[in-house]
Amino acid sequence: MSEKLGNGDLAKNHVWVYCDLIRNIEAGPPSANSEEFIDPRHELNEARCWKAVMAQLLISLFPHDFLTGALGFNMAYESLPLPLLKTVKELRELRLNPYYFELHNSIDNANVGHAAMVMAAVANYIEVAP
Repeated sequence: MSEKLGNGDLAKNHVWVYCDLIRNIEAGPPSANSEEFIDPRHELNEARCWKAVMAQLLISLFPHDFLTGALGFNMAYESLPLPLLKTVKELRELRLNPYYFELHNSIDNANVGHAAMVMAAVANYIEVAP
């Protein structure tokens, strides 16, 4: 978690770095914690996205009831997909800052990074699960 927060360095905080990328490409979405974010003109009406958000919210509110779900979500988010490596290359070609994706390539690696940690957590859970 501390790495996701940039270990106290705002310039390495993942949310800050991602928002900086969005600002630099002038995508300009409204802040997710603003009322404007849910305005119908933005067409944020994909049911599958809202279901995923609600699932994550419920897991975070009731972690003991949804531990297996939390482990599954964490494994999915911390495992590096191949498109992430391609994204870095493509952003560089477009002269856009790929730092957000480079952070994940280094921090979420399956050898010693977050992906390795979550795989170990799942293996430990499987060993003690009833």
